[in-house]
Amino acid sequence: MPFWNCGYLFDNKGIALLEVALALVVLGILSGTSLMLLNSQKNMMRRHITQTHQERVLHAVANYVNRYGMLPCPAKRVEHYANTAEEGVAQKTCTQGTAWMGAIPFRTLGLQRKLATDGRGRLMTYVVHPHKTTPTGALNATMIAQSLCKSHIKPFLDVRDGASS
Repeated sequence: MPFWNCGYLFDNKGIALLEVALALVVLGILSGTSLMLLNSQKNMMRRHITQTHQERVLHAVANYVNRYGMLPCPAKRVEHYANTAEEGVAQKTCTQGTAWMGAIPFRTLGLQRKLATDGRGRLMTYVVHPHKTTPTGALNATMIAQSLCKSHIKPFLDVRDGASS
């Protein structure tokens, strides 16, 4: 009697269902692993974008300091300024209250808005020492570089990602 006529295959109907279930489990494990790797890759890319934008902002700040001898005040971080001519413009003074912390004054620095955002598209926070925003606070680009590169010197400028605000 031929093998396919013996009824042996028809007695194990549950095997096909088990094979499908096993295949779905393997597929789920592979999908989960690939999604975790993809998410990790996206986070690395966001960190890289944030770091690149921070470096560009600091370079623009150094150019501003070379030109004016002081740091620009932060821009106001208020939603009703979004997408207006006032967005990204440094405040005139920032020695009162909490004016020393706000958004990156990207227009004052001559940057595009995109460079003032982190890897997730949020405006980064810009923090300055209020006394370094006046001409009497005499600064130069070398002082900024030393402040940012040496951990034992307390920085007078900080550019943080959008989550820090």
